[in-house]
Amino acid sequence: MREGPCTFHNLEWPPDNATVAGPIVWLRGWAVGRPGTSLTDLRVRTPAGIHLGVLGLPRTDLAAHFAPGRAWLPAEFVAGVPLSDGPAEIALEVRDAAGNWHLLQTLHLAVAPGGTASPRTEGEVVPQPGGSWTLRGTHLPFHGHLDDPTVSHGLLAPFGWLLHEGQSIRRLLGTVDGLLFHHLAHGQADASLAAKVPHLPAAATARFRGHLDLPVTVPAPALLRIYAELADGSAHLCFARRVPHDAALPAPAAAPATAALPSLDTLPARSSGRPRRLLFVTGTLEPEDAAGRALDLARAFAHGGQWVARLITAEDGSLRQKFEDADCPVQFVDLRALFAGRPGAADQLARQIWWSHLDAVVCFDEVSRWIEAPARARGLPVLHDPASSTAWVPPGISWMHDPAGPLVAPIRGLADGGASVLLRAADHLIRHHAGTLAGRRIHLTALGSTEEEQRFLADVELNQLTLFTTEPPPAGLAALLSPAWVRPPVGAQLAALAAGVPVISTGAGLPVGFGPQEASLIPAGNALALAHAIADVLANPAAARRRATAAQALASARHAFPAASERWFGALRATIAAPR
Repeated sequence: MREGPCTFHNLEWPPDNATVAGPIVWLRGWAVGRPGTSLTDLRVRTPAGIHLGVLGLPRTDLAAHFAPGRAWLPAEFVAGVPLSDGPAEIALEVRDAAGNWHLLQTLHLAVAPGGTASPRTEGEVVPQPGGSWTLRGTHLPFHGHLDDPTVSHGLLAPFGWLLHEGQSIRRLLGTVDGLLFHHLAHGQADASLAAKVPHLPAAATARFRGHLDLPVTVPAPALLRIYAELADGSAHLCFARRVPHDAALPAPAAAPATAALPSLDTLPARSSGRPRRLLFVTGTLEPEDAAGRALDLARAFAHGGQWVARLITAEDGSLRQKFEDADCPVQFVDLRALFAGRPGAADQLARQIWWSHLDAVVCFDEVSRWIEAPARARGLPVLHDPASSTAWVPPGISWMHDPAGPLVAPIRGLADGGASVLLRAADHLIRHHAGTLAGRRIHLTALGSTEEEQRFLADVELNQLTLFTTEPPPAGLAALLSPAWVRPPVGAQLAALAAGVPVISTGAGLPVGFGPQEASLIPAGNALALAHAIADVLANPAAARRRATAAQALASARHAFPAASERWFGALRATIAAPR
């Protein structure tokens, strides 16, 4: 074993000054960072170019020595290096999590036809401009295939199939840097796959897919590594594939300028005196903004007497009982046949709805727009929730700023963009800012029961990120975190801003008027920016307080529920009164 300033390593083959056979020389060994240094990639430099290897094969012996309590470490490396006959001097280097390359050792070799052959071939060497990449696929007794991963919005989407001849796969894990690992869904049924490989009956349930982050801080080309843990507890690197970065990681769209809403102060009184009946439609009853806004209005109806509402939704969730407590009956519909394009699905859905005596239909999200056509066909007005023009502070949330308090992060919707950023930021804080955290934790709120959210919590446990907790937060908070740029938690952000709690956000979902003077704004998809913003808010509470005070005045003046909801009702009345 050799020790460097920030590494331990051992080159197991070939030895220095050896005579080896070409044209590909396979280097094999292991490398581990000293405490405070995490290694993410490996390369070999030769006069002819740079050759990227594979760092991350599992080693149980190294885990016992360097990380007691872990079953294995992704520390072994292999690299296929093209070398011409003759003397060769090559440099073996590793990259740390900050992007710095460190020399492990310089190796002198003689390449000749009669030299010692590499003990075994460790993968495939793919020529690239200026060098090569070492890649790995499945090896017996594994069988499988990994499609070229797609990249979108900073997320990598591995898709393929994998099975073992003699054992079941307990879990499948993916990583792009060896720092954070993500669960991949595996064991999924696929009849077409079984037909393609009829000699492997188990392939019928060998499909896998998933999402993991491709951080902007990881230089391209990143190395996707997929591991299988078998029933006997052993871990195996089954795929190693280089992937480019997302060329178009989106910045959050600027909040649209507030459009002038059609508004009407009153509607003609009904001779019968009955309240007007509304049909609310949402895609889910999980705790996200669309359902939350519908619930706020349903509760307001319960005390007004002018309106009554019932709700149709496609997905059950934790808000169901709250709607029923607000005297808003809930009906469930199955939209799968409609979204699959089956003939007659729309008519079948329409027959499930009691249309009589309705005065209007309100769609609260994109999923609920399926109801627009049958409603208009029956002469009913349809209002699309003007959320951007009538954003309000959700009533009933009693937060306050406490610089010594914990942080809170609503995770509903984060799987679409921001969940892995939050994980990676937490990992960085634990490694480098433990003193600044001073024992604080991040409370995960707005928890639903979707598969993505459960996998997120499983990833938290897998990576031993003890900074997170699902316990309800106290009223006093140090900051609210919103790293999402898709489906941002608008209501939670406004609740925090109105309470004077500092907000760290990509800016997605913030109404017009809120900027860097009112919140700590970070670029989308950048975990280091989120970690540094958290550290800054905790280390500089006075500056955070100044921003929060300015935001509180703005939120109270423009987004208080009574005024904002009255604008909403004005738009509803105008929709009902408009000619059709």
